Amino acid sequence: MFTADETGAGATEIGVVAYLDRAPAGAYAHKLEAHRTGLSALDLAAKRLYDKPFTDCGGDQQDDLIGKLERGELPDFRTPSACCAGTCRRASSPTRPTAETVGS
Repeated sequence: MFTADETGAGATEIGVVAYLDRAPAGAYAHKLEAHRTGLSALDLAAKRLYDKPFTDCGGDQQDDLIGKLERGELPDFRTPSACCAGTCRRASSPTRPTAETVGS
């Protein structure tokens, strides 16, 4: 996730939080427990590496954690071999999703 800055709106402003709240009730209902487990593990990794929850980490720290996740470098974090399949978006990505693309 990302916060609002001078380059654009953040995840909350474009509706990502609302989407993530609704998504488990639809097509992704069967993956809800895996998502919860993964988010908890990512938060634990942030606490171990940066001594704070993922949401309190700065953009560079979040990018580092997601990068380590994609490369399979987080300790005690097991993922399928095709984790994210390129769908993880970096917090500092120059191309941010919009409210229109999140809801589609």
